Amino acid sequence: MQGIFFNGNARGKFLWRAGANLNIQGFSGHFAYDNNATLQNIRGKNQYFINDFQTGNLDFHWSGKRNSNAKVNDLVTAVWSGTWKTNFGDLVLEQVGNKVTGKYSTVGEINATYDKNAKKLKGTFTNKGRTGYLELTFTGNAFTGNWGWTTQMTETQAWTGDKAIKSMMPIPAPVSASATKKITFRLGSIMASDIPSHRNPGIYGFAGINVYRVTSSGREEISSFGNKAPNYFDRTENNPFPRDSRYAYQVDLPDSPEYTREFTISTQDLNNPNVDIEVEIWHHVKGKVLGPKYDMVYFKEILNLENIRIESGNLLRVGQEYRNGQRQGNLQSKSHAMVYVSGL
Repeated sequence: MQGIFFNGNARGKFLWRAGANLNIQGFSGHFAYDNNATLQNIRGKNQYFINDFQTGNLDFHWSGKRNSNAKVNDLVTAVWSGTWKTNFGDLVLEQVGNKVTGKYSTVGEINATYDKNAKKLKGTFTNKGRTGYLELTFTGNAFTGNWGWTTQMTETQAWTGDKAIKSMMPIPAPVSASATKKITFRLGSIMASDIPSHRNPGIYGFAGINVYRVTSSGREEISSFGNKAPNYFDRTENNPFPRDSRYAYQVDLPDSPEYTREFTISTQDLNNPNVDIEVEIWHHVKGKVLGPKYDMVYFKEILNLENIRIESGNLLRVGQEYRNGQRQGNLQSKSHAMVYVSGL
């Protein structure tokens, strides 16, 4: 198993290998912090990327065993788990399913139930042996709500708090269509110029795009219109692109929905200096020929939407000898993609 984990604002990647019986043998593996890691990047490297980890450093080993086969009846994301700084002292909470329990400062405990639809936590707290009642409304990395010594919760000062480590994305306010901008990315062609043209290769591999909204609270993926898959294409050696008689090492793609991704961006975000819109574009091109295959290696570039440099004709080149749309010499990438951008 391979994937991404989050620890507050930091992200990392992990690789686990499991025995036949998770209860007895469990799993063992490694992890590493990597703020640029994405699932697509990991898929691109396939499952064998052990060199990305400090395998000799025990601090970065990750192992465990399953201690129960029981299934949670009402599985809810553990949004309350963690430490909360509040106006009445710290809360250290743990959420399992919809049950939330934990410590209330040094004076007592919390025992409550979370309604994920209403986003409300209702239950009791103890303070030096005295029992009180609470009803807190969850808003991402913060909460506010009522409390009291009776079920009416008539105390006038609200109970408010913020998560010590901002592990949850803020809940955005609805954005009207008139306050948005549509940005379109169309993959026009891919080129693997490191392949000698006389070898007449068949081109295969994958290419794709992701867009993210980035704030101090974390990185949130923006789905493309229609929730299309991030990959424009993902072809195996057995299904390469047809050879182009004009360019033995380039594939031109039609202007069609298959190779087009549209994203709706809030103009408020575009004008907010505390919000970045990041665009990840990647490709891994290979050539099918008789004999050893040509592998142009995986390439990914992360661009800031507001600073992307576009050539005439709305063309953005990504990969070989280009960074942020500008030609630069002596770069080690062996292939590049031509992406047409509109809406900026």
